[in-house]
Amino acid sequence: MNLMQRMMALMPGMISCKQFDEQLDEYIEGELSFGGRIRMAIHKVICRACALYAVAYQKTIGAVKASIEDQDIQAADEPVSEDIVQDILNHQLKRGHNH
Repeated sequence: MNLMQRMMALMPGMISCKQFDEQLDEYIEGELSFGGRIRMAIHKVICRACALYAVAYQKTIGAVKASIEDQDIQAADEPVSEDIVQDILNHQLKRGHNH
């Protein structure tokens, strides 16, 4: 456990990085309670890694949706699988290191 994780574990009501990841879809879709949205927002302020992850995740979802719309394909109501999101994020990270 790194220093940031230890600090967050000591703060009342603070969520872990794992909990942040598990609730990210609901947060983005506006489905969390007010308290849940506040906890996610505070976590993003404190944890730079999760804040960057959330931005990349939202960009990935936006890119996938834009791609689907460009192809005039009807988007499914199901969320994009975590494996696809991870593959896209990994690809973006590799591209970023090559530039």
